[in-house]
Amino acid sequence: MVYSFINHIQVVTTERFKYPLLLNIIMSDTNKLLVLNEREKFPRDRFLLRRIYGGKGILRYIFESEPIIEEGDLRQVYKSKYGKIPEILNEEAFTVRSDEKSQALKDDMELRRGLNIILSRLENIKGFYIIVNIDPTYLPGIAEMLVGHGIDCSFVIPEQIHNRLIHDRFHETLKYWSKDFNTKKQKLQKPVGYATLIDCHRRYKLSNSYFPTPKQLKELGINKIIYLIEAPVGKLFNTSPKEDLEDLIKKYQKEGFKIETYGIDCRKGFKKF
Repeated sequence: MVYSFINHIQVVTTERFKYPLLLNIIMSDTNKLLVLNEREKFPRDRFLLRRIYGGKGILRYIFESEPIIEEGDLRQVYKSKYGKIPEILNEEAFTVRSDEKSQALKDDMELRRGLNIILSRLENIKGFYIIVNIDPTYLPGIAEMLVGHGIDCSFVIPEQIHNRLIHDRFHETLKYWSKDFNTKKQKLQKPVGYATLIDCHRRYKLSNSYFPTPKQLKELGINKIIYLIEAPVGKLFNTSPKEDLEDLIKKYQKEGFKIETYGIDCRKGFKKF
């Protein structure tokens, strides 16, 4: 059974909700689900929120939106605003078709929720350079959130995404976040930091030229580097980057940059900070 709510959100369930007064599920700016009651018009208690968000009868959430374009090249939309650090957006990877849906799923929101937790713990992210190394499916939603926090985002996707399922899901989320990303990017006046977003499932090697040099980072006022991966939410220790990033990380460390690794995947649990 499919329940459709405002803001183009659908909840697919195996049973009828036990709460007949449930009216809407909406997304707030902090990426938290709010459950509104028809009579009270304010968020219900946590038990009800858990029941709706994590109930056994719920199969998945589908978040739908109207994309900035139905078909065509989205590279101009997802290009960084200021182009201060390297970026490569493969044309085929960023060209969407009209028969592809504009949607995000619950998994997409779980990584955004994880990122929101990390950003709230870090508090001041001015002077940060962030490397996001996750499934490309989630990159558009993460980029949308980062640019909303004043981070100018640069995608480094030099080749087509090899896995067909991931490729199709990437196109769905590219379309879904296109309007919001573009709106927030246009409002970005003076970046507080910069980010490089890469595909963790890549079959190609990334050269150091795809990333800013230590000198460039210093000129941009960067004083700290954050490395984000799909892992339990929290600060991680003794984690090794993918082989093609090892030399880059060593160069940054040699130049005095402090590098911290954080997991942002709520699906995998939480770690103590």
